[in-house]
Amino acid sequence: MNLHFKAREPIQGYQMVADPANSPLCWQTFGTLTLFEKGDSYEGQLEKEEAILTLLFGQAEVEIHEESGLEVRYSMGPRKDPFVERTTMVYLPPRAKFQIVAISPVFRSTLHKVPVKNEGHALLIQPGQVTPVSTGTGNWRRDVSLCTAMDLPIQRLVMGETINPPGNWSSYPPHKHDEEFPPEEAVFEEVYHFLLKPEQGFGFIRLYDPPRRKDRMDEVFVIQNGDTVVIPHGYHPVTVAPGYQIFYLFSLAGEKRQYGAWRDDPNHHWVRSLAQ
Repeated sequence: MNLHFKAREPIQGYQMVADPANSPLCWQTFGTLTLFEKGDSYEGQLEKEEAILTLLFGQAEVEIHEESGLEVRYSMGPRKDPFVERTTMVYLPPRAKFQIVAISPVFRSTLHKVPVKNEGHALLIQPGQVTPVSTGTGNWRRDVSLCTAMDLPIQRLVMGETINPPGNWSSYPPHKHDEEFPPEEAVFEEVYHFLLKPEQGFGFIRLYDPPRRKDRMDEVFVIQNGDTVVIPHGYHPVTVAPGYQIFYLFSLAGEKRQYGAWRDDPNHHWVRSLAQ
């Protein structure tokens, strides 16, 4: 089962990247969605699942037909540079039909889906609603945008974006969220989708578990522009080469919806005192 999915040449429409069939994920299905020309469109329909469409580049109109018969239309973008501008997200409720029409020459987005039990309604999350947070200090300071961590009528997905300045670390001190240890830690799988600026840059991610875990892993992956990494369990710090910024869209999914329920690697927890 794959943990690291290298970037592929974009195709018109939806391109599935990772799901429970090709990775250790239990909840999430993740893919990208690209429209190459103004006026190009894509139509989709959800089953018993909720989904979030996240704008990376460009501008589009999204028309949603809910199972109840309600129809809504949202505008996404424009967004020229994810390293400078905050995103727009559209929440798609279970069993919704949707159409995306590009109103810019190139439109690129991601689509996260997870199974859910209840019904819901469409929702637009605009850049002004996103909560910006600067966290860490020194060479582990980074900028985080909390996009769906607030109190929203979403059942499972918690999503946001992180940007590391050149040479900096994030997801640091290393933390994990794979055990029920209330109130500090809860179980969530996670997906990271990466961009680099300039695009030829590179970074690293280490996935590792405490020694006590029977199925423990210890893997290091070189991250390049457009790569995706799935995090079924364990610690997962990220760093980027000097001279380059790294961006990643993160998505958490589990039995509940909660942001911040994690525990640090006890060997490295002490560095938090540096930020006080």
